[in-house]
Amino acid sequence: MQSRKDKVKDKPRGDPHREYLDAESTDEEERRRQEVEEVEEELRPVYDERELTELVNCVKDMTTLSSLHERDWTYYSEMTVREFFLNPHFNTLTVYYLYNRLNVSLSFPIIPVYELTYFIRQPQEILRADTFRDRVLFGSVNDKVEHHVLSVVQNVLAPIFLKIETWPDSIPSHSRPVHRLNLCLISRRKFSVKHGHRNDTSTS
Repeated sequence: MQSRKDKVKDKPRGDPHREYLDAESTDEEERRRQEVEEVEEELRPVYDERELTELVNCVKDMTTLSSLHERDWTYYSEMTVREFFLNPHFNTLTVYYLYNRLNVSLSFPIIPVYELTYFIRQPQEILRADTFRDRVLFGSVNDKVEHHVLSVVQNVLAPIFLKIETWPDSIPSHSRPVHRLNLCLISRRKFSVKHGHRNDTSTS
């Protein structure tokens, strides 16, 4: 009869080389994690209370939403604004109403909202009160799609196309793509207003 000892298989011996590589990999991951933490610590700005308060007030002053009142800003919303400045890891700050409450988020909302104000900075950029308005990219958008597309065409695309001097003679200036798109958007806006299809962002 075969003994139990014979039935028990010997536990396979580990590969010393494999164990060495695993240990080395773990050490490398730990070293990289520490380096990332050190870099993030170096990039974390230092503000005094006066400058931080001034930055928060800049955001509040530059936020343009319908029926926005000072009382709508809560303690938590102001703390989110502070976190945006204290942690350069966040590139985006958005302010919008959701279910009639003012929301401040460190990203764009994942559900449709009526209108919002956004602030976007360069990755890891440290913002200062005296240069904040010049350094940050900010603006407001709402559900007037034609208005915003028309603004982009007139302020961004049109100046570029108007500088092009190599258009073929067969394409007159009034028939160039940017002019046609501009006229189309203007006509669409007029039609919407005339027939009452234009939404109004104001609330009672």
